[in-house]
Amino acid sequence: MSGKTCKVCGVNTPYTDWDFCEKHAYTEFHRLLKNKRKKEVKRTRREDLEHPMQPVGFDELRTVRFKENPIIRWMLQQGEVGATFTLNTIAAQRFDPRDREQLAQLIGYSVGGFEELSYARPETIEIAQAAAALLRK
Repeated sequence: MSGKTCKVCGVNTPYTDWDFCEKHAYTEFHRLLKNKRKKEVKRTRREDLEHPMQPVGFDELRTVRFKENPIIRWMLQQGEVGATFTLNTIAAQRFDPRDREQLAQLIGYSVGGFEELSYARPETIEIAQAAAALLRK
């Protein structure tokens, strides 16, 4: 699989449909949201939203796989041994903040509530706020 080169920093990405590395994709998405004209923004019911495409890459055996979320993997492993867990149980585990952010988004956290999460990064909050502001216009 051949990727593209980030338009900002020149780093090669493993993705053929991305013009930016993961770091700069956030920045570009935010810029696009800010520049979107009000008339182009359509109000969308939550049920009609499409799921974002998960990144694809090679694993250690060079099998092309979707990027896994370690929290989801952990939850599945807990279920296999009959363990129960809550969001508080998950919060006590050591997971990357980006994986925590993704889980919050996947379970439908409100944008306002997301802003209060200790692991939510400022750039992610800013993008979510911009998207919410466009929907409210």
